Amino acid sequence: MNIGQQIRKYRKESHLSQKELGTRLGVSQQNIAQYENGRRIPKLETIKKIAAALDIPLSELDPRSVEARSSHVPDVSCEERDPAQNRIMEYYSLLNDTGRQEAIKRMAELAEIPRYTKPASPPRMIIEIKAAHNDHLDQPGELERMLEDLEALKRPDSRSPSDSADR
Repeated sequence: MNIGQQIRKYRKESHLSQKELGTRLGVSQQNIAQYENGRRIPKLETIKKIAAALDIPLSELDPRSVEARSSHVPDVSCEERDPAQNRIMEYYSLLNDTGRQEAIKRMAELAEIPRYTKPASPPRMIIEIKAAHNDHLDQPGELERMLEDLEALKRPDSRSPSDSADR
């Protein structure tokens, strides 16, 4: 169920019309209709207000809010994302927990293929280094190797993590 369908579901369960919900939020009935039919995606602040007006936890409307905080990813309003990111989030919201984990795995796999990724920048390379070492941190010396790779980023002649020795 996407966020618009969730809003409609909980609004109806609360026995509110679109106009009544709009009045509680200080927006028009048309805005509520657009949220519900997916023509507009509300900002995080608006989602919080909707959840409060419907007396439901924020996570019922927007599971990303819980996941984003737990993974330290900053919340980005839908208006700040490009249309492709909004489509990804829309599809993601339709998945159950198992599907979400699989989606994350597949996105991680795509992010490892150079032709699908942006040129590496130091922050991205840090993420790549940590990801490359993450599965092996229980092995002796792996943490030290990861720290060495991170230190290598500071040197002008540093190689990308994909150039490092095979595991």
